[in-house]
Amino acid sequence: MPARHNRGVPTQLELVWTPTIAEVERAIRARRRATRVVWLERGFGAAGVVLFGADLLTGDWVALPFLVYFLLLAAGAWGFAYRWLFTWRRNPQLFTDEVRQILTDEGILGIQGSVTTNSSWDRWASLLHLRDAVMVVASNKGNTSFVLLQRGGAKDDAQWAVVLDLVEGHVPAHPRDPGRQIAIGRQPGAANG
Repeated sequence: MPARHNRGVPTQLELVWTPTIAEVERAIRARRRATRVVWLERGFGAAGVVLFGADLLTGDWVALPFLVYFLLLAAGAWGFAYRWLFTWRRNPQLFTDEVRQILTDEGILGIQGSVTTNSSWDRWASLLHLRDAVMVVASNKGNTSFVLLQRGGAKDDAQWAVVLDLVEGHVPAHPRDPGRQIAIGRQPGAANG
């Protein structure tokens, strides 16, 4: 796919930031809402609450742990608890090591600690605009990989506007982008503020 971006942007832009659990969780929630995966969990959770709640009301105490699980699933807390237990807690370097993201006309190079990832723009199906970030996702459906580009990693608002121009020039907006209305009114090259 040929690059759609050609606005005289520098050949290389660099974002440097240290992720937090809150930023990553906000990105995961936005991706799950946009891909509608969240509704599957909430639907299964609600169905489980009704079924096991009825069992519990009839005196079946074996239903109690299942009821708790489905309540957590319906509330969206199960995913966070699972990630905290098996990912965040076991890999604290994810939130202590600085992330360097180098954006070029070819793609995104990410460096964090001893891990380096490189992806071309055509790998990303769409982008989601968040309040203080932009996220590129590999698919418009289901749980999919993503790269989060934080506004705080830019040197200033002018550099962030150039980053947005570069990303928006290479990756189309997601059909259910939560920040799409804001992005539509944004003029290319203008400071995003």
